[in-house]
Amino acid sequence: MINNFIPEGVSDLNYDEYEKMKSVEEDLVSVFREDGYRQIMTPTFEYYDLFADDGISAGTEEMYKLIDKNGQLMVLRPDATIPIARMVATHYKENDDALKLMYVTNVFRTADFRKGEKREFKQAGIEYFGSNCAATDASVIETAIAALRKIVGSDMKAEIGDAGYFNGLMESLLSIPGFSERNVQAKLRELVECKNIPGLNKFAEENDIPADVREVLLALPLLYGAPQQMLKRAEALALNDTMRAAVENVRRICDLIEDSECISIDMGLINKLEYYSGMIFKVYLKKTGVIVGSGGRYDKLMKKFGRDIPAVGFGLNVDTLVE
Repeated sequence: MINNFIPEGVSDLNYDEYEKMKSVEEDLVSVFREDGYRQIMTPTFEYYDLFADDGISAGTEEMYKLIDKNGQLMVLRPDATIPIARMVATHYKENDDALKLMYVTNVFRTADFRKGEKREFKQAGIEYFGSNCAATDASVIETAIAALRKIVGSDMKAEIGDAGYFNGLMESLLSIPGFSERNVQAKLRELVECKNIPGLNKFAEENDIPADVREVLLALPLLYGAPQQMLKRAEALALNDTMRAAVENVRRICDLIEDSECISIDMGLINKLEYYSGMIFKVYLKKTGVIVGSGGRYDKLMKKFGRDIPAVGFGLNVDTLVE
């Protein structure tokens, strides 16, 4: 007799649940379309190498891998942005104009069931290619805000940071005599992302970090809150031009966002996908603190595909929004 169970981390949708899912999708797509985005789709299967290239780091340990009959290592799509970047580099070689794309697609990753994570979930988002100004970054964040407003009303917040602030800190760390990377960047990313101040303090002591760098390292997880106050503090702590440029970029973006009541700053914001190179942001529900989406600028990613095209975008977890 065949059992009635399904694997952990996936779910059936009955007709009521499916209709709710489609309603949320349609609301999101309508906002994206109003802002000029056009819908595309990429394959469910991709080559493993697409996500494993040095500098992309899309979490290869979290992928579902399989081998086709020709011995090629394949994966189920673990990320929506990288395949779209590949698609643009392949199919829009002659396009020099701004390109605004949107998607609704399923993403597959290994999951921690204790945290309620899913192996398969639906993601909706946008990707904006061909413009690298603060106004474009602000418009992408505003699209995310408008989409969430339509679904959850005022129960949302957008936190904005810049990958350059952490990268600038790494520059200062690596300039310390005798200090080498030794997987330090991955470790620090984890500590900062978790706002683990005791862990950062231990790291600073074990590696004999100078006082000025140590001050910034321990302050980084706490650099979140009201834009004006936090940007002033982040600017005062900046150790080099890379960090100062990151602060100024966030300031320009915040000044351009009209719906300023729902934004805050987090200069310690880290995205585990290492291809982000400029502005980064996340959106979450204020009442529960649940993160429902994230995104940012990833200009360097396109160079991996042989196209020097600026790009920025975000993805929202549709399953979480439905719940």
